[in-house]
Amino acid sequence: MMKTNLTYQKRKSFPHYVHSHKIKTPITPYKTPFYYAAIDLGTTSCRLLVVKDTGDALKIIERYSSSVLLGEGLSKTGLLDECAINRTIRTLRLFVKKIHNWPVSNISAIATEVCRQAANAQEFLRRVFEETGLRIDVISDREEAELALESCGSLLSSPRYYNQHMHHSLYARKPCPNRALIFDIGGGSTEISWVRTDHTSRKYFLSGMTSLKHGIVSLTELFDQLTLKEAYNAAVRYITSKLESFESIYCIKREVAQQNVHMIGISGTITTLAGIALNLKRYDRYQIDGTILSCNALAQSIHKIKSMSQTALELHPCIGRSRASLVLAGCAIYEAIQDMWPTDMITVADRGLRDGLVIRMARDHQFRLRREDSNKHYFNEQPRSGALALSI
Repeated sequence: MMKTNLTYQKRKSFPHYVHSHKIKTPITPYKTPFYYAAIDLGTTSCRLLVVKDTGDALKIIERYSSSVLLGEGLSKTGLLDECAINRTIRTLRLFVKKIHNWPVSNISAIATEVCRQAANAQEFLRRVFEETGLRIDVISDREEAELALESCGSLLSSPRYYNQHMHHSLYARKPCPNRALIFDIGGGSTEISWVRTDHTSRKYFLSGMTSLKHGIVSLTELFDQLTLKEAYNAAVRYITSKLESFESIYCIKREVAQQNVHMIGISGTITTLAGIALNLKRYDRYQIDGTILSCNALAQSIHKIKSMSQTALELHPCIGRSRASLVLAGCAIYEAIQDMWPTDMITVADRGLRDGLVIRMARDHQFRLRREDSNKHYFNEQPRSGALALSI
């Protein structure tokens, strides 16, 4: 077993609702920065984030993602495939080496739907620990939605209505919505969160969420006997039917009609569509994350993808070989969401669970310092409202 000198953060139970806690701001930065690492193991990808916390800012040091396709074939067999397990463990070994390049004090590693479903998930996680030293927690779909919301806090508390690429001046003149709909299209599931935002106090609350047990991998496998066109249309209808119960509970269409909903998309699907809409020569997170696009522009991206051959999809700089066979399923899920709740604009977020994890680690560290050393003036007397954000 590979030995590690990492201190593992114990995962706490999450609250029944999430909001941007008020945080005391240090008078001066920490004398010694703190480093946190987060690993998000999903159905298709394994992602790493290493962040330096200086006390007044969170700076990304290492951001890495690898396509492991851990959930390949899971929907048909109920088991994790041995080849997929070996691929994933190799990637996790690489992540441990990358983490060792920095004086990381806390690490949090989580797995999502792929390990919630697989009958041999515990055996897989035992092998991961034995071969890499990493302890991975399997989180619930509710916890997944809460972490995704945490990662988007800065977009909710300080929305970017001006977009340097699209110049949506009409949208910029509209009042800030106090409702948000956040969707995260994953490989094995899709989480949708209904959020209430209080812009005065810069707090946000998770009013409700749903988890559809279908993502880009499982949906592709569900309709793999049909032609591409038939499979796409069937997937849109299927996901739309799954969204109806959530709509009946929260009546989101009514808020959408009043233009009171800030739509935020998280996932490789929505960032891929944004990269195509912006005509990027290569994928660039700095141009994607936080950008606001019209839904018409994203619809045009879907039309382009539908017209491309498999080879063209593999060669496209914003798609690539690992996502070429799955991208249409993601487009179908997005189209179903947009059909159900047709907003004019959407904020694209290249962030997710690992971002939420490091933000929570930083917040917990600030609260812990304040409790342990409240008399040494590390913190101002006046609280700072709003969400922590990563410097990109």
